Amino acid sequence: MSRSSPSQAFQDELSSKVFSLDTRLDNKTGQYVIRWKDIQQVCNNASYVTDGDVVVSFMTDDDLEDLIPLRIAYHADTVLRVIGKNPGANSITSQDLATVESGLFSPSVHDSTPNPTLLNDSDNDNNDDDAVGDRVQLLQITDLSTACDQATDTSLVQHASDMTSEGRSSLLAYNNLYTSFLEAIESGQEKQAVKIEAAMGVHFDRLMLEMEKNQTLQVQLLDRQQEIHRLQLHMKEKQDEILDMQQQTLNRLAIIQSRLQAIFNQNYELHEYPIPRLFIVLPKPARRRDKLSRLISQQFRLFFLCECGAHTMDTTSGAPHEIHLAKHEGYDIQKPTEFFQVYGPRVLRVLQWLRYGIAVAGIVAPALAHLGLAEAIGDMQNNINSATADIGPMLDQSIKFIETQMNAANIDNDSLTEQTDLTDLEVLEGADLRQLESFLKANDQARSLANLYRIVTHEGYVKWVCIDHYRANYRDSAMQQLREFVEIVNGEFIKEEGKITVAIGSKSSAKQFYSALLNARGIQELNIVLKWDPTLEDLRTFADAITKANIMRLTFNGKWCVGPALDVVNGGRRFNPLIQLMSNGRIQSLEILDLNNFFQRITSSHFAPSSHLRVLSIDQPITSPMLSHILQNDTSLVQLELGVIQFKEATRELLVNRMHALRHLSTAKFNSPIGYMELTASQGHATGIKLLRLDSVTAEILDFLPKEHLTAATLHYVSMEDDKRLFETVQRSSKLSTLVLGYLAERFTSSIGTIKRAREEGLSQGLSYEPLRVRFYDKSLFTEDPDNFAITVDLPGTSIPANTMCIRIHGRSVHRDDGETSRLSSVFQQYGQSIQEVNLRFRFEDKHALLLNAATSKDGSNLTQLRVDVRRLSTSGVDCLDRIITRAATSNKLERLSLYFEELEDSQQLKKALRLLGSHSTLINLLYLEGKSASAWIPDLQSLIPSRELLPVLDTLALYDTGHHDQVLSPTSAQWISCLISASSVPVLSTPSDLPVYQAIATPQCAITPPASCNNYKSIRACWLGGICMDSKGWLDVFLALDFLTLETLALKESNVDLMELVALVDCIPEGDPWSIPLEELDLKETSASRNSDVNHTRHEMLDDRILQGDIKDSVPEDLLEENGAGNVDAIDLGDILERLQERASRVTVKGLTF
Repeated sequence: MSRSSPSQAFQDELSSKVFSLDTRLDNKTGQYVIRWKDIQQVCNNASYVTDGDVVVSFMTDDDLEDLIPLRIAYHADTVLRVIGKNPGANSITSQDLATVESGLFSPSVHDSTPNPTLLNDSDNDNNDDDAVGDRVQLLQITDLSTACDQATDTSLVQHASDMTSEGRSSLLAYNNLYTSFLEAIESGQEKQAVKIEAAMGVHFDRLMLEMEKNQTLQVQLLDRQQEIHRLQLHMKEKQDEILDMQQQTLNRLAIIQSRLQAIFNQNYELHEYPIPRLFIVLPKPARRRDKLSRLISQQFRLFFLCECGAHTMDTTSGAPHEIHLAKHEGYDIQKPTEFFQVYGPRVLRVLQWLRYGIAVAGIVAPALAHLGLAEAIGDMQNNINSATADIGPMLDQSIKFIETQMNAANIDNDSLTEQTDLTDLEVLEGADLRQLESFLKANDQARSLANLYRIVTHEGYVKWVCIDHYRANYRDSAMQQLREFVEIVNGEFIKEEGKITVAIGSKSSAKQFYSALLNARGIQELNIVLKWDPTLEDLRTFADAITKANIMRLTFNGKWCVGPALDVVNGGRRFNPLIQLMSNGRIQSLEILDLNNFFQRITSSHFAPSSHLRVLSIDQPITSPMLSHILQNDTSLVQLELGVIQFKEATRELLVNRMHALRHLSTAKFNSPIGYMELTASQGHATGIKLLRLDSVTAEILDFLPKEHLTAATLHYVSMEDDKRLFETVQRSSKLSTLVLGYLAERFTSSIGTIKRAREEGLSQGLSYEPLRVRFYDKSLFTEDPDNFAITVDLPGTSIPANTMCIRIHGRSVHRDDGETSRLSSVFQQYGQSIQEVNLRFRFEDKHALLLNAATSKDGSNLTQLRVDVRRLSTSGVDCLDRIITRAATSNKLERLSLYFEELEDSQQLKKALRLLGSHSTLINLLYLEGKSASAWIPDLQSLIPSRELLPVLDTLALYDTGHHDQVLSPTSAQWISCLISASSVPVLSTPSDLPVYQAIATPQCAITPPASCNNYKSIRACWLGGICMDSKGWLDVFLALDFLTLETLALKESNVDLMELVALVDCIPEGDPWSIPLEELDLKETSASRNSDVNHTRHEMLDDRILQGDIKDSVPEDLLEENGAGNVDAIDLGDILERLQERASRVTVKGLTF
C-alpha cells in the first residue's frame, strides 16, 4: 500500500502560529523535502529555519553546493521554527534610511574605529539609553569584540564586483551597518541598534535577487542574519539580568530597613545589660558542718536563669524552650541583708512568677519539677540533702523570707504581686547589674557568669542563654541569613525539607551564598543555576562549597555554561569539579541538566570510586569510555539516567561488561534523539527492557536487543518490510507484556496475524510467554494518555489457549472523517467475536453494526462494554444494534451499556431513542439525551419511562437542551428528572392525558418489563443538566433527589440556576465529615448564578414560600443574607456560599463562579 506524502509542521517565531506544508518527494534522493519558496509564501519575512537550537541547512549536492530550487529535508515528528526578520525592520522610510546611514558612516569608506555616538537620536531619552548602556557594559558582553572583528573582514565585499551597481551599493551599506549594529549592541544603545537593524533589513531585501545568483553570498548573509538574531537574544538576556539585579537590590533594601530598629535597640541593650539580669535566690542547701555549728544567719544562693523562649523556639535543637536554671552551681550571696534591700522586690516578683507559672513576654515558666535545680548544682550534689530535691518548698521559703524582710521595712507587697509583665522584671539599670557582681562570691574564674552567653534577638534585644540555646540560636541566625539571601534572589527555601532552589546571578552573589550555606548547615537538597558562564575556578569553588556544606541531593542546571572561549587554557577539563562531586563521600543524588558537551569537557582521570552515590542523571549524550568509567566507579548506583547517541553501545556496556557489579541498580534509562530505553534490574541481573517512543525501528535496534529481557516497546512506525523483525522480536521476547504500535487499522489485521504466528511458533518450540497487550493508535494523535489508543488487543500467556484474544476499540482517537472508521470495518469483520469493548462515541455507523451483528450471531458475543452514539444509524442499523445488545445481555457478559441520543428534536432520532430505550432501559448505565427544545421531546420519554424503576442500573445521566434556553420545563417534566436521578423508590408518575401515547410510535416488542425488585437502584455518580430551565420548585426537587453520598459530578452549565437556588443546593449536602462527600466537580459555567443577572421575583417568592413550608430547613441561612432582604439575589454573599460549600464538601471544585 502506498503512503501519502507527509506534512511538515512549522511555527512562525514572530506570530507563534503553527502551520503545515505538504512535502515533495525528491525522485533522485528518495527523500521528502520542503521548498524554501513554499515557506516564504507563508512567512514572507523568513530568514532561516531551526530544529530546536540547530539551524536547518539547505540541501546540497555532492560538491556541497545548494540544490536549486532551495530546499530543506523533511524532519519527522518535529515542529521546525521559522526565524524571521524583525517585523518592523522594513518599516523605515527612505528619509529615515538616509538619516541613519548619514549618522553612521560616509558613503566612501567606513571608519573601523568605533564611533562613540552612533546615532543622533531625536528622542528625548538619550540619558535612559546611556544608563542602560552603562549597566550592560558592567555585565561585560565578552563575545561582541570578536564579532566586531569578524564584521570588518572583506570577504563579503569581495562579491561586489560581480553585482549590479545597486546591489553593490546595498552590499557595502549592509556591511557597514552590520559593524555599527555590533557597536550599538556592545555599548548598550538598544534603540540605536533597532534603527540600524531596520536599515539593514531594507538592504537585505534589496540583495535577495543577488543572493539567488550567488550561493556563497547567500550563505554569508544568512550567517550574518543568524548572528544578529543571536545578539538580540543576548541583549535581552542581559536586560532581564539587570531587572533581576534591580529587584534583588529592592529586596535587600527592605531587609536592611527592617533591621534598622533592631540595630538601634541593640546599641542600647548591649550597653544597659552587660551581665545576666534574670535570677532567683534560694536557701543554701544545708551541709553537715553547718548543722554542727551554730547558725548565725540565714544563708542564700543566687541562681541565674536561661532566658530562652519564643526567640529561641525556631530551631531544630532538641533543647527545651521553657525557662530553666543555668547549668551552674550558683553563687553564695555576700552581705545578704544589703542584697535584699536592693534586689528584694525584684527577686520576689521572679519567685512568684515561677511559683504560679505565669507566661509573659514570650518566656514560659515551666512546671517546678522541670526547673532543673539538681542539674544546675550537680557539682555540689554530694553536699546537698536529698530533701531539697523538690524546689517548691525552697521557693516558698525564699518568698516567705523576702516578704518578712519587706514587711519589716514597710514595703507594700500587694503592689508587687500584681505585676506580672516580664518587662517590669527587667527594669534594672546597667549600673544596678554591674553592682550585682559585688554581692556574689565566685568560686570560678569564668568571665561569663553562670556559663551564660549573650545573644541579640532579631528585634535587637539582649538575652542571656545557656550553651545549648546559644548554639541553637547561632544556627537559627545563620539559617535566617541564608533564608534572607534566597528571598533576595527570588529563590525558594523549604526549611522542613532542608531544600533550596536558587539562581545565582554573579560571582560575588555566589560567594555570599556559599558563605551563608556553610554557616547554616542543615541543607540537604540544592537545586541551583549559576546565571553566568562559570570558569573552571568558579566550578571548583562551587564544588568545594557543596562538599563542605554536606549537600546530599544536588541538581545543577548549566544552561548558562555556553562560552567555549574560556576553555582554551583549560582544554577539556572545565567540568571536572562536577565529576569530582560524585565521589566526595556526601552526594547521594546528582542531576546535571542542560550542560552542553559535558562529557567532552571532562577528563577520565578525575573519576574516583564512590560508595555513596545512589542517583545519577545527566541529560547529555555520553560516550562509551565515559559510561565505562561511571559504571566502574559508581557501583552503589540505584538509578541511572543518561543521554546516549546509540542504544547499542550503551546497552552492551551495561549489560555485558558491568551489570554483575551493579548489584544495587534498579533502573537505568538511556535517552536518545529517536526515543528512550529503560532497563530494570535486580541483584546485578537485568529483569526487563522497555523501548519507548521510538520514531522508527531499525534493524540494528531490534537485532542487538537481548530479547529475553524485553518487556515493553513503543514503536511509532514499523514499515511493512520490517514485519519479519517484528515477528522475530515477538517470538524471542518471552517477557514482552506491552507492545504499542504507531499505526492504526490499515495494518491491524496483518500485524495481529504476524504477532499471533510468532507466539504460536514459539509455543511449538517450548517457549513460554507472558500475557501481551498490543495497542494500535493513530500516530498523529499520540499522547501518553492510554484512553487515546484506538485499538487494544490482549493476547493470553502460556496458560491460556493461544487462539483466545480480546479486543477493545476506543473511538476518541478515530473521531475524524479521515477514513479510519472505514478501515475499522475489517476489524469487526475478522475479529468481531473477540471484541470485548466498543467505544465509538462519535463514529458508530451502519457498517459497524451490521458486521458486529453478523460476527456475534455466528460465534456468540463477548461484549462487556458498549458505548455508542446511534445518531448515524439507519433503521437497519438500529435493528442490528438492538440484536447486539440483546445477545450480549443474554451471554451475561455485558457489564456496562452507554447509549447516546442526539438531535432529539428530529422525529426520526427520537423514534430510535424510544425504540432502544423501550427494549434495553434496564441495562443502561449511562444515558445521554440531547436536543433542541427539551420541553418538546421530554414528554415522549416521560411517557415511556415514567419512573426510575425502569432504569435500575443507571449511574450517569446527561440531559442537554441545545436550544435558546428560554423555555421553562413544566412541573411534570421537572419532577420526571427528579425521579430519574433519585436512588430510592419513587412513586410512578401518572401520565397526563395531553401527553402523546408511546404505542403510537413504538413497536410491540419494545414493551418494558420492570425488574422483579425495584426497591433499590444504583445511585447517580454523575449528572449533567445542561441548558435546562426550571422554576425554583423544580430545582429544589432535583437537589433533594440527589444522593450526595455517591454523587461525584454535578454539571448545570447554561442552566437558569441562580444564587438563591445555589444556596438551597448547598443546604441539601449532608453535614458531617466534609471529606466523606465524594462531590469533586460542580460546573456552573454560563448559569444565571455565574452571570449574577437580575432575578425573577416570582421565582424567589416561590422559593421563600418553599422555605417557610419547611421543605428545606434553613435553606437560606441568615448569615448568607445582607440587610437587603431574602428576596434579593444581590443580598446573598457569594463568598459565604462557597465557604459553606467547602465546609460540607471539601473535595469539590466549582467552575464558572468568580469571587
